[in-house]
Amino acid sequence: MDRPRSRSSSESRTEVRGQALRTLGRRLHEASAGLMVLGDRVLAPLGVTAAQWKVLAALEADGPRRISDLVSSLRLDQAGTSRLVDRLERAGFVTRRPSKEDRREVRVVLTEEGAGAAARCRAVLEPLMRELTGELEDERLAAFAQVLEVFAARVETLTTRVPPRRPGRTPGRR
Repeated sequence: MDRPRSRSSSESRTEVRGQALRTLGRRLHEASAGLMVLGDRVLAPLGVTAAQWKVLAALEADGPRRISDLVSSLRLDQAGTSRLVDRLERAGFVTRRPSKEDRREVRVVLTEEGAGAAARCRAVLEPLMRELTGELEDERLAAFAQVLEVFAARVETLTTRVPPRRPGRTPGRR
């Protein structure tokens, strides 16, 4: 009588890794989308959306930026980024100014009111992040942050190697 073949430890590890890889993309997407929804909800009383906060935070961290720089760093499209900047400009949080280096170039600049809005957003979001990570011990939180840094760097590297989708083409259609 044939006995069932036992799995080797390498087969078991491969199966565990395969399951983790199948779950990873889905869970990252769910977490990211959930953070945007949660951000929209907690920032609504401040009159700022989570997407607008990303622009304010980028300008606060990096200073005046071109729209194309914001598109690249925030992983948004040109039209969507322009609309976000338009709304932030109407709210008085940003302004557009010619670049000092090249007058043909326009930079998006955080206004004093925008800096205040960014500070108010951070005051709401920091306790939220502490609550979201509250059950993680310091060492696990630091490890998690380090893993995300490595993962984000790998995504950046692969993004530069994979060409963008051509406009007008829907994946899976001819």
